[in-house]
Amino acid sequence: RLAVGDFDKKFSVQSAGKCLNYAIALDSASADVVHKYIGLEQSGKEFNSITLNAEGKPHNPMINSGALVLCSLIEREKSVADKLAFVRSQYERLSGGESIGTNSSTYSSEKATGHRNFAIGHLLHDSGALPADSSPLPEILDFYFHVGNERTSRF
Repeated sequence: RLAVGDFDKKFSVQSAGKCLNYAIALDSASADVVHKYIGLEQSGKEFNSITLNAEGKPHNPMINSGALVLCSLIEREKSVADKLAFVRSQYERLSGGESIGTNSSTYSSEKATGHRNFAIGHLLHDSGALPADSSPLPEILDFYFHVGNERTSRF
């Protein structure tokens, strides 16, 4: 294995995890289910825009609204703790077996100051953009903040 630079310094995955979460959701729920709730087109908007496309869905899975919907689709029948354990196991597998864990300080900070993501979550909930059988919105948001703050040095 080749390692260069600060390869041993862990970082929170943040938005880099969106592509992995998209793959995990496709595997967990299927492409048909994922794209029933999330569009495939570029938005032309900022990643954290409080907006939906003309069909009332997030434009794509790589913007915050799409990432929140992904969080509602991954292992949807499980608790936040079980979903997190599942995603963490997938991240560990994809990173070559590296131990993954939550960066508690950034998780707490983002959860306390993530007002825009809470607003996006409420837009999704109020507009019916979340699956009817998904977890309650506070659990979806909690899971979203957790998966963005998983720490790794290999991605």
